[in-house]
Amino acid sequence: MEIIRQVQELIWWVVRQALQFIAFVLWAAFFPVVLLVLPVVLICHNPRADYSLMGEVFFWAAPWSCAFYMAMSVHWHSVRQWKREGRDVGVFAYKWREAHGGMFCTLVKSSVYMFGALFASYVLGFFYLFAWHCVPLHQPAKLLLGFEFFPLAAYAPVILLWVTRWLRGSEVQ
Repeated sequence: MEIIRQVQELIWWVVRQALQFIAFVLWAAFFPVVLLVLPVVLICHNPRADYSLMGEVFFWAAPWSCAFYMAMSVHWHSVRQWKREGRDVGVFAYKWREAHGGMFCTLVKSSVYMFGALFASYVLGFFYLFAWHCVPLHQPAKLLLGFEFFPLAAYAPVILLWVTRWLRGSEVQ
């Protein structure tokens, strides 16, 4: 009986971990949309309300979504090029990984980029908020524009990666 109970606990633990992972991926993937749409809707509905808590949540949460996008984007161009050349990627991109240094090298590269983006996003978000307080606009325009331009600062590392990859891709062809 004890073994069956322990196996059930293990299964539920695995299911709970899988659901938490799926929830994080969905949250990180859809957070940029929430970051752009939610402030517009709320500020248009009630322009005189206090949105400092929402700004604080966005400041602390957006870099994690940026790190998620960076981890997904860092190898995306290489995998796409591999497929365009007609090569087989393999199961879980095994063949592609082996050609690019193996599991260790590809994971280290994506982890370094991911944590670099996390750190850079926090730094850029801090500088953005510091600089935005000096902008001479009246409320609610300052509040609305502050929320709408914040994603450019929060997702700047990913935007920079995408732009540099796009520019390098247009030079090659």
